[in-house]
Formats: sequence, structure tokens, C-alpha cells
Amino acid sequence: MIGSPLGVGNKARDQILLEEVALYRLSLVAECTRCGHKRLIDNDDVLDLIGRYGSGMTMKHLAPVLKCEKCNRKEAEILFRTGDRSDDWWPRRPYNRRN
Repeated sequence: MIGSPLGVGNKARDQILLEEVALYRLSLVAECTRCGHKRLIDNDDVLDLIGRYGSGMTMKHLAPVLKCEKCNRKEAEILFRTGDRSDDWWPRRPYNRRN
């Protein structure tokens, strides 16, 4: 597994700002902790989130406001894609769940 995404240094995941996600074009994925649905949040979506919540919003505060498109719950965990290999995720790989 690769370390933290480029540009954020040694910050903990919960301390990363929306501004940094946009600036460094980080691959942000929201994984529903309830049903396991995953959604890539692309750069346009990040800019919309910045417009709604401000550039200083942290991942810790973003996760509880993201609503799952599948089960409509607000129970997300933020993950970052850090490379091209299947195990290049930070801070962990997404769970492989089947319903």
C-alpha cells in the first residue's frame, strides 16, 4: 500500500481539506459504511462541495453529510485512490461487499 496522497504530507485523513482535494486533484471515494456502495467524487463534485460547505471543510466533517445514492443513509467513509494498482488506496482498500 502506498502512503498518503501526494500534496497532503503527513496529515491524517480527517484533517485533509476540500481545498487540498481540489488543488492536488486527489481521487476521493465515498464508501457507505451501511451498504458498501462506493462513489468516486470527481473534481467537479469537489468544486460543488466547496461552493456548498467552503474550502476549509475537513474530511472528518464532510463524511457525515454525504448521502449514499443507494440506501439514502448519511454514513460515509472517505478513501483516497493513490495509484494505479488495485491495492493503491489510503488509508485502506474499499471493502468488497455483496448484497
